Parts: sequence; structure tokens; C-alpha cells
Amino acid sequence: MSLRLETLGGLRVLVDGADRPALTRQYLRCGLLVYLALERRAPRERVLSLFWPDRSPEKGRHALSQMLYELRQRLDGDWVTLEGDLVTASPEITADAVDFRNAVTEGEPDAGRLYRGPFLDAVRLADTPGFEEWVEQRRRELSGMLRVAQKRLVERFTHADDLQGAMTAARRWVLAEPMDEEGQRHLMTLLARSGL
Repeated sequence: MSLRLETLGGLRVLVDGADRPALTRQYLRCGLLVYLALERRAPRERVLSLFWPDRSPEKGRHALSQMLYELRQRLDGDWVTLEGDLVTASPEITADAVDFRNAVTEGEPDAGRLYRGPFLDAVRLADTPGFEEWVEQRRRELSGMLRVAQKRLVERFTHADDLQGAMTAARRWVLAEPMDEEGQRHLMTLLARSGL
């Protein structure tokens, strides 16, 4: 059994390839799954501070235990476990943001193809400041990684005198991140060189 989180450009939850839209409306549960899919494990106190910041430690621990129980019941498996003081994601939880991050880090030439838009674009999973701050940090990190990946690709095509390939890469960059000034500059320069 597998659990796939598609977090770039929105949010989809897939269990064994089947879309589970009802889970995306269970904001705290889905937020915890997304957080752990990217972080893999976290101290219990960190999780409590992100998702239940206004509760006492005892009530927060109870809420976390209840959520883990409900996730087991609804998703038929131990997707998230509590091991001592660590909250850990199952290896069967995967996320497109992790795949993208790994592809950029490993220098895959066309890593940008995995980026379908900003992390959790237009999605609000939990009304908690700590989690929202974490989402914003991941959004900036992944956007910066797109910039790195697309800049590499544009430069690779430019050095190979493949103007069409460079323009395609720059267009994909600008479409994915329209407010990125560097992507806009690269595209405008390439368009000027092509005479368009």
C-alpha cells in the first residue's frame, strides 16, 4: 500500500493511486501527513507546537494520539507512528515535493519538469501560525530550487546553441513562477535573441 501526496501546485492525496479528495478536507490530518512526508520525522514537541500550540502538553499529546488512531482507521495502516519522542512517517508515504527536491539536489538536467506550481498553492491546511510559517518556508525553498534547476537548464541549452530549448525552459520557469524576475529576464533576453 502506498500514500502519495502531490503538493506542488495544489494538493492531492492518492492511496494506491486512487484519489482521496475527502482527506484533503481534513485539514489537520492532511497537514500532519504533508509535514512528515517532507520532514520524515520530528520530535513530538515540535509537532505539538505546530498543530496544537494553544493546548497544554497533555492535551496536545492526547490530540496527537487521537489523530494517529484516526489516520490508521481511515487509511488502513500505520502511515505515521510515534516512536519514543519522535513522530515518524512511513517509508510508503511519498511526495512530489521530495522528488523535486532530490532531483534538483542530484543535478538532474530536467528537474524542473517535476514542479507543477508553488508548494500547497491556494491550500490552507491548518489554522496554526507555526505550520503556516513552515509551509511558507518550504514554498520559498522549493521556488528557489526551481530557479536553480531552470537556470541550469537555460544555461545548458544556451551553451549548446539550442535557442529553442533555452526558450522552452525559460517559458516553463516563468509559467511555474510568474513573479520570478530572473526567469522573466532570461525569457526576455532569449526572445530578443530569437527576434520574436
